[in-house]
Amino acid sequence: MIDDGIKAQIENLVEYAKQHPFSTDDLLDIYNGAKPPIGSMKEHALFIPVDHLAIFSIEDHGGETGMVKRLSISVKNPKFVPSPDHVKLLMPYFGFHKGLKGTMFKVEGKEGTHQYISLWEKYE
Repeated sequence: MIDDGIKAQIENLVEYAKQHPFSTDDLLDIYNGAKPPIGSMKEHALFIPVDHLAIFSIEDHGGETGMVKRLSISVKNPKFVPSPDHVKLLMPYFGFHKGLKGTMFKVEGKEGTHQYISLWEKYE
């Protein structure tokens, strides 16, 4: 599923995110509509055949939470949510090595729109 070209693109995306983390103020601006959502920023997005869109960012959630890495994965068809098995397969390429049980995750989005699996864990 993941060829060398896609691996290189993932590495570039992760490196870009490390160099361009989102501050708490950035996240508030996004939440309040003053800045576009991270998923609309092409530098943080990657289409992964077959049919997955991955969004990756480094975010400062402030307080005790601090810096987190966040990965959101969706599929093209808004009627479907990505398979947890596919998500588990992709996680290590983005630096998530604890598996689903060791990572915070949830399904986000509204039914009938693009739903996605969002994962986050402490960024160190």
